[in-house]
Amino acid sequence: MYSPRMRRTSCPALQALCALLVSLFGASMAVKNITITLPEAVVQGDSVTLRCDYDLEDQNLYSIKWFRDESEFYQFVPKEIPATKVFDVDGVKIKVDVSRSDANRVTIQDVGRQPPAYYRCEVSADAPTFHTGLQTGLLTVIGSLAWSRYDGEVSFFVSLYKDSCHLSNLVEYYTESLSHEHAGGHGGHHGQDDERLESVRSSVQVTGHQSKMSLSCRATMFNVYQQSSVKVELQSEGAPKPAPVRKASSAANDASRTAASAAAWAPLVLVAMVLRR
Repeated sequence: MYSPRMRRTSCPALQALCALLVSLFGASMAVKNITITLPEAVVQGDSVTLRCDYDLEDQNLYSIKWFRDESEFYQFVPKEIPATKVFDVDGVKIKVDVSRSDANRVTIQDVGRQPPAYYRCEVSADAPTFHTGLQTGLLTVIGSLAWSRYDGEVSFFVSLYKDSCHLSNLVEYYTESLSHEHAGGHGGHHGQDDERLESVRSSVQVTGHQSKMSLSCRATMFNVYQQSSVKVELQSEGAPKPAPVRKASSAANDASRTAASAAAWAPLVLVAMVLRR
């Protein structure tokens, strides 16, 4: 017959042993290698597929859940009928295409206008561990795009949600010339035109000794937009020739020839504007 004292003193050791076994078993059966795949940005009105891959290490899947920030909008539980469930998210339109969603992916149709948000997948293993792992990714929704060109400027208009990151973090600019040896300094300007319109301007001043030159600009936004201007053929105005001077020195003659042949090129400017709704 065991005494109560012996039972009380042996229980902590037994509990510690059980905890050790559970921790060792759990460590060997954790959800591992969770990766989430989604684009950096999607155009408003398009469809987007978010993918979550994972390694259950011979365990069965209990559930996979998708969240936008802290709001769950999709759930897949293979043991339930139906296996998929879709939930509404306050203030944001998320239309799940169930036919293209499963244990690894969720497809959202007709993406609505919304601020950038973190999308999260949570993967849970089945009994006995019910271990859960998660991974997140940031998605930005971009609105309509329009281009225009006038007076040597190429304008880039795009609509973003008011809480989106600044345009300077979205658009890359560069000006390329067919004659790179004539490229001068590059310049840029980032400003707020009003409460909703933000613009960024990039320009290059080119000087040289040729009478003609071709220039073009290109802007990219994430992997969604890439637009190039048409090549602009520039004709130099030329510097006025100095009046002839008798018995000019050789150095003065060289300077006159340089001034007469130097080209004053007008800059080609790329302007990007964001309308924040």
